[in-house]
Amino acid sequence: MIENITFAEANKRLEEAVTEMQDKNVDIDDFIKRYEEVCELLAFCYKSLDGYRERVDKAREEYTIIEKGGMTDE
Repeated sequence: MIENITFAEANKRLEEAVTEMQDKNVDIDDFIKRYEEVCELLAFCYKSLDGYRERVDKAREEYTIIEKGGMTDE
């Protein structure tokens, strides 16, 4: 389970898991565990990216309003 990690940490764990999975001597049980971890990490990363995208969009929108001479209370 993923708890309290950053996007960078998740990305690093993804790279490590994929490297382990590429090992030709990896046990099938370990491979499946790594695969499950990769799926969970990918879901976390996609969710994080969506959150970052929303923040960027909001900042861009606020900047556009200010640039046009308006102000927001948010």
